[in-house]
Amino acid sequence: MDISVSGLAEMALQAKSAMLHQELSVAMVKQNLQMDQAIVQMLTQATDQVAAATRSASSGHALDILV
Repeated sequence: MDISVSGLAEMALQAKSAMLHQELSVAMVKQNLQMDQAIVQMLTQATDQVAAATRSASSGHALDILV
C-alpha cells in the first residue's frame, strides 16, 4: 500500500469518485421510482375511467371512454 502523499491523494480521489458514483446511482433510482409512481397513477386513473364507463354502459348509457 502506498502511504506517500500522492498515494493518499489518489486513494482519497478514488473514494470521492466512488461516493459520487453511488450518489448518482441513488439519484437515478429515485427518479425511476418517481416515474414508476406516475405510471401507476396514470394507470389507476385510466382503470377508474374504464370502470365508470363500464358502469354507465351497463346501466343503459352510451359507452364514453376518454383516453
